[in-house]
Amino acid sequence: MAVSPPTAEELYHQAQTAFERGRYGESIQTLTQAIALVETNTALEGEIKTWLVTAYEAAGENQRARELCQQLQQHPHRETRKQNRRLMGILSAPRLIRHSEWLTEIPDLTQVSEKREKTYARYESSSKVAPPKPVDLSPDPYQDVQPDLGFVWVVLAGLMLGIGAWAWWG
Repeated sequence: MAVSPPTAEELYHQAQTAFERGRYGESIQTLTQAIALVETNTALEGEIKTWLVTAYEAAGENQRARELCQQLQQHPHRETRKQNRRLMGILSAPRLIRHSEWLTEIPDLTQVSEKREKTYARYESSSKVAPPKPVDLSPDPYQDVQPDLGFVWVVLAGLMLGIGAWAWWG
């Protein structure tokens, strides 16, 4: 059975996933393939190209991002034009100076997450035994509770005083 080629929508979603995982080059390549398959001057084409602008910017290809964003401001789809006008404002904003001590470097965890996904997949496929049920190890909130007898003693003392006063006056 022959595998059908991916549609523009499928490629678009693959590119979004790649972008969200920080794989900007892969996202650019997949978005470019999707654009080749999508009908021109449609809302979907505008969305895909807007994501391409964002991918270019994330990959450090600022000039290409600005040029495409400029073109999209003339797109026939109104929402695409509106989005890209806003995006152009962001792309054209002056860069702030960021001192290295202000930044926190985020380590690349792509290999870790891929390894974890493979481990889980292997566990799921090879495991026939149900995982053990979790045991609640939290302390019993009623284990050390002593009954509060203070109220009982106050009532008894009041009764004794009442009976004593009644016997005295009565």
